[in-house]
Amino acid sequence: MGKRQKQVTHRINSRRENSKEIPIDLLIDIFSRLSMADIARCRCVSKLWSSVPRLRYFTELFLKISSARPRILFTFPHNGKRIFYSISQHLHSEPSPFPFVPYYHMSFPKGKGSSYDYEILAPVRGFLCSKASKPMIYNPSTGECKTLPRAMTKRTEMKTYFGYDPIDKLFKVFCVSKVLLASEDFACRVSTLGTGEVYWRMIECSIPHRPLRGEICIDGVLYYVAECIGNKIPECYMVVCFDVRSEKFKFLVVEFIFWCSTLINCKGKLGVLWSVPFGLTHELTKYFVLWIL
Repeated sequence: MGKRQKQVTHRINSRRENSKEIPIDLLIDIFSRLSMADIARCRCVSKLWSSVPRLRYFTELFLKISSARPRILFTFPHNGKRIFYSISQHLHSEPSPFPFVPYYHMSFPKGKGSSYDYEILAPVRGFLCSKASKPMIYNPSTGECKTLPRAMTKRTEMKTYFGYDPIDKLFKVFCVSKVLLASEDFACRVSTLGTGEVYWRMIECSIPHRPLRGEICIDGVLYYVAECIGNKIPECYMVVCFDVRSEKFKFLVVEFIFWCSTLINCKGKLGVLWSVPFGLTHELTKYFVLWIL
């Protein structure tokens, strides 16, 4: 009996040694080589594996590696839901015998209210944010979403923007009152994500303005087109520059900018694009004008 007991004890100890958790550094290296779908599956294995995609170092590493294989993310409403798919950006210029199959990421039901609940802000480092009065943050890679508290003033609606601070590596949601007159309540609020409880903070803005369409975040600065409120010059439009880290404003009053101008990232610099004749792009468009900061 003594010899048999020793053999059983030896087997148990061997199993314990073989069942030790994989070192975190090795897990990060393995996860960085997997696809988004495989990473999502691996998160179900254990608490340790589930924590790897949330590590800031892993996020930076995965973004660096995935930039070599970019994908196009597209979304559309269907049967009361918003659905997200992605396709490879490296498309074949010539016809291919292989079928082209998009990858399904996630879907979520339409919120209460109008079609405004369907609107999604431009993606920031793989994350998405809805423009609804009660914003939601989406991670298409993992299929997760998080609802933020409602950001409303007493009398006016809020327009939502989404930005990223590359120095402190923090995401922030920024809301501005959609006022029409200078006499209305104008307010700006910001919420920092990933720091515990989510809440809104009031920030000061020296020039009241009405936020319009279009937004883009470049190197920690959030840009959007706005209309001056209470300005003597009719239809005076400008580009608002909001520094995500310092939460300070700057304003660019450009002579040739319109409410329908589109903001783009032109090799790391802000580009303002509009069509001629003035207006949205349609069959009468003759050419485009690009202004680069």
